[in-house]
Amino acid sequence: MLVYWQACFMLPKRVYKELNSMFRRFLWAGIDLTPKHSTIGWETVCGPYKEGGLAVRHLECTNKAANLRHIWEIISDKDTLWVSWVKKNLIKHKDFWSMNTPNEASWSWRKILEMRPLARKLSLHLVGNGYNIKFWTDHWHPLGVLEDRFPVCLQYDSILHKNASVDSCISSGAWRIPIHLVNNIPEIAYRVHEVEIDSSSDDHIVWMPSADGSFNLKDTYEYIQPVKSEVAWTSLVKYQLSIPRHSFITWVALHRGLKTKYKLFLWGVEIDPTCPLCQISAEDDYHLIFGCPYSEQVWMPLLRKIGHLRLNFFHWDFEIQWCIKHFQGNDSSANIKKLVFNAYVYHIWHERNNRVFNNGCTNPKGLVWKIVRDVNLKLAAHDLKFVDTDRNRSMASNWNCNPTFTLPKCIFCPWERPEADKVMVNTDGSLKTDIAGYGAIVRDRPGNVLAAVTGSSNPRSITLHEFQGVEAGLLLAASRGLRRISVRSDSMVVVSILNSSITPPWHTRAVYHRIKMLVSRFDHCDFRHVFRETNRAADHLASLYPTAEYHEVLPSSFAEDMKKIVFEDSVGKMYRRSIV
Repeated sequence: MLVYWQACFMLPKRVYKELNSMFRRFLWAGIDLTPKHSTIGWETVCGPYKEGGLAVRHLECTNKAANLRHIWEIISDKDTLWVSWVKKNLIKHKDFWSMNTPNEASWSWRKILEMRPLARKLSLHLVGNGYNIKFWTDHWHPLGVLEDRFPVCLQYDSILHKNASVDSCISSGAWRIPIHLVNNIPEIAYRVHEVEIDSSSDDHIVWMPSADGSFNLKDTYEYIQPVKSEVAWTSLVKYQLSIPRHSFITWVALHRGLKTKYKLFLWGVEIDPTCPLCQISAEDDYHLIFGCPYSEQVWMPLLRKIGHLRLNFFHWDFEIQWCIKHFQGNDSSANIKKLVFNAYVYHIWHERNNRVFNNGCTNPKGLVWKIVRDVNLKLAAHDLKFVDTDRNRSMASNWNCNPTFTLPKCIFCPWERPEADKVMVNTDGSLKTDIAGYGAIVRDRPGNVLAAVTGSSNPRSITLHEFQGVEAGLLLAASRGLRRISVRSDSMVVVSILNSSITPPWHTRAVYHRIKMLVSRFDHCDFRHVFRETNRAADHLASLYPTAEYHEVLPSSFAEDMKKIVFEDSVGKMYRRSIV
């Protein structure tokens, strides 16, 4: 019911406030909804796991994302009764983006119009012929909506009038920028070449948060949700075999949200801040979990039981970083270690509460027994699989579990040679934080290099750069007059798209259409996936990152490491690949 109303119209802020209050009370107090002071902000709770949150839906962001759908349906001319009614009765002959909000507008229509600036940023016009895209008022340029960035006087000096379309700057499928625009607003002319012209299709609009360009609530929500810095400890509390109550207490502890005595003392509560476990130091988060002598007598035996022999008990920051480093992975062994860590934090806190509120007392050995019991019960409910190693057998023995042991599997595979009447084109793409590249190499059946190319690109997505590698390989083969080719890529996504009717991601459509046009120039062209181990030559070329966008490399100029790769491929070297 809540989702339905959120998708209908923007809810008043007081509704968010009341609902968030109810959700917050439920999280911290349970079904009785007793008001309690929370030590972790609701914005943090609503954050994604990677940012230290619990991925609880942020109501205002969800409501906003759901209502952006209405704008998308209007600007994409969706064939619905509501869109037809809105255009006839509310928009009429006005421009949706620039029309004023009528004084008599309803609440829902007023809120839709208020969200236009956000929707404008999230929608993008892809340039085909340019006839239906307004140069100044539509979002098509890397700088955004141009009328928002440049004053009217500069627009006038550019000789492109307010209602000019993008086709004014296109000639024969290429950019031809008027000299007045170059002289008066060089920023536009300089970056316009980042916009690809897809002359094989008409202009169309896409929703940028979604990969396929159509509106998607999940993608839109994630796009507009406030972004915070990521935390390193997410995998410690978010893993396959987690016990929810254990992980929750650990999550609170990692945020320093446990209501320890010392924290209450600082808040003005009249209380003895001494730690109830050791009766020595003040009880704060750092001391209680990784600083108390009692906790040390619990933690060290547990470490030995999971195969880590250590002599010293360190402070909070060191121990957390140590756990992050040594408990990595998603295999059964790593899951057991994370189970133990979370059970340890939970039971230390439980023992503390038992002593404070019930006057109970459990010695360290007894608490270790409780932790081991909880972990064993959890493991007994799952079918575990371990790679058969001495360390893993020792782990299974220590925890009395009966897993299935498997041997590491691997296969050996050579570079795939083309058929006798074809040539092989291996392609690849590469992506780093600040640079991207692609490469392709053409070889005959014996493995002789016929041509090679490398190139650089602005970093975008690995799928785009893999496509660029395929395009470069096809251009290279076509330039050599080759008619029958086999193309191999280690990107399963790219091969699947090229071999089926799957819609490519919107930002790759221009290069995708160019690839399809290039394919039609060959008598035969097939695409197949290969393992990365057998695609080393293309991988090497993709990682060169030359200054040029497209740079052919002569085989005689190959570096020694590239010559070695080509030679090993040609002699049929078998490359080892591990199988999970």
